[in-house]
Amino acid sequence: MTHTAPTPGTPCWIDLGSSDRDTSITFYTRLFGWDITTPNEAFGGYANFLLDGRPVAGLMTRQPEQTGDDAWSTYFASDDAEATLASASAAGGQVALPVHPVGDLGAMAFLVDPCGAMVGVWQPGTHVGFDQERPVNGPLWFELEAPDHEAAVAFHAAVFELRTERVPGDRAYTALAPRASDVTRAAVMTLPDSARVGWVPYFRVDDVDDACERAVALGGQRVAGPVDTPYGRMASLVDATGARFKVMDPTTRCSGS
Repeated sequence: MTHTAPTPGTPCWIDLGSSDRDTSITFYTRLFGWDITTPNEAFGGYANFLLDGRPVAGLMTRQPEQTGDDAWSTYFASDDAEATLASASAAGGQVALPVHPVGDLGAMAFLVDPCGAMVGVWQPGTHVGFDQERPVNGPLWFELEAPDHEAAVAFHAAVFELRTERVPGDRAYTALAPRASDVTRAAVMTLPDSARVGWVPYFRVDDVDDACERAVALGGQRVAGPVDTPYGRMASLVDATGARFKVMDPTTRCSGS
């Protein structure tokens, strides 16, 4: 069974930039039951994590000269990466990596939004990304943590042609979805006095508490939770090399608003 091509404007791929490849492989294969492909030397040693034999995420080794913490990168689908970059420049963003063909797999690029958050662009070829059906132990949701909520929302809505919906509550939270789809998989979140910037992926699990315990046993850290929300039980974690991610069971929800 093959994946269907993602709707433009939908998060379609993630990859991890790791300072310790072996540690990252051990952590995620044991936490989520993923497998890992042989590194592709033609693409800098890039490898794919697999869930039930299907690509679920990528892994690359960070170079010593690269600064900052290990982190997951989120890519949004585009049917015309060059046009997406032009829209980003017009919306006040910067091009961190121009459109770069990746064999027959597709083409990639990286943008920096006005808040300083990096976001990937993926124009699918033979590689259409992860399974959009949100299987257990696969990508579920994506949040941009941004200090300037309105600027972040306006930028992504313009660049990826998204509709937006402000979610009522004490924090600034706006859901993002492609105009051509009723499926929402991403949002911008701003907490009071928050200085954090960047996209953070959620992974679906069937037991959040157990996932937290196993993540800590594998060298990770629990940052917040587990906590029940109207959308599911969730927790925020850091993996064994310092990359942030979250886990959620969307079937376990509290009755609050």
